[in-house]
Amino acid sequence: MEIKNSFLADAINTLAELGKKAAEPEKVDINGRRFMVTGGSCTEIEPLELPKPEKVNTRSLNALVVLIKSEVDSQTENPPLYVSCNTYGGVEVFTTPNPEDDLHRWQPYHATASDLPPLVEDVRWSFDEAMIKLRSMFQRAPEGEKNDVDYILDLLSHMSFDQSVKSDDNGITQTVQVRKGVSFVENKAVRPIVTLAPYRTFQEVEQPESEFVFRVYDDRSISLTAADGGMWKMAARSIVKDYLEDALQDEIAAGKVKVTL
Repeated sequence: MEIKNSFLADAINTLAELGKKAAEPEKVDINGRRFMVTGGSCTEIEPLELPKPEKVNTRSLNALVVLIKSEVDSQTENPPLYVSCNTYGGVEVFTTPNPEDDLHRWQPYHATASDLPPLVEDVRWSFDEAMIKLRSMFQRAPEGEKNDVDYILDLLSHMSFDQSVKSDDNGITQTVQVRKGVSFVENKAVRPIVTLAPYRTFQEVEQPESEFVFRVYDDRSISLTAADGGMWKMAARSIVKDYLEDALQDEIAAGKVKVTL
């Protein structure tokens, strides 16, 4: 009777051990991914997130270039760093996918153009507003040269202050009557299209020029309407790309950095 009880106890213990082992979780690696298998269930184990420095936001291309030059070797073990001029007022820097971090890309830096005036798309300004904003919101010509900002300012400066401006506008060309001196009036044709470069991207670079429909009204106010279909945005990105390629030419030559649109 004791032998039978001993045999039965051993069998029960053996089955209990087998059941216990079957219930114990087991880690299994499949194609670089780790799973926890417990009985009939399987759960993927999320990889530990690798520590990364905080993303740095800059407000100028100069600061971005300094950061890349001084830290490019420490930011990634798998060069290059990609510098993307993805908007007319923003540059993003990101790494190649990291195989040890679930192929995530890290974005260490971002530059955003700051302290820019409002976009000039479709505006109408009074005489006083125009005299101020044309001087403050648009890139002027180099010293000794003139551009269409000077043309508009010169036209405004000859408008009479003691009477309204007379204009003749057929929708294609416009003629305004302005006072010349104090004794006689002169008819002066107004160019319907002007080329201007408002401040719209990083101030370290030349501002992209674009065409505007220009009109003068009887109360001496003026209007400017963008007429290039937004192509200036692509021009701005190309100008920023050229600036960065010139500033980072050593890093680009060494294969550490790639600059893209």
